[in-house]
Amino acid sequence: DIEQFFSYRYKSPSIPADVLHSKQTACVICMSHFKTGQHIRVLPCQHEYHSKCIARWFTMNSSCPICRRDN
Repeated sequence: DIEQFFSYRYKSPSIPADVLHSKQTACVICMSHFKTGQHIRVLPCQHEYHSKCIARWFTMNSSCPICRRDN
């Protein structure tokens, strides 16, 4: 169940994206950058996605779109 994974409201970092190496700033499912206030879901592998995007993804797949770890 997707609800078991940690989620939060995105807040734009004050550090420029080109300097920020460890924090995801975009959803690789829809290829859109996260925007302040959007609901983000974090998988156990620590990859982050828009909540709606990863929910849709999990209707057809059971693994992370980036690392393919089973969730």
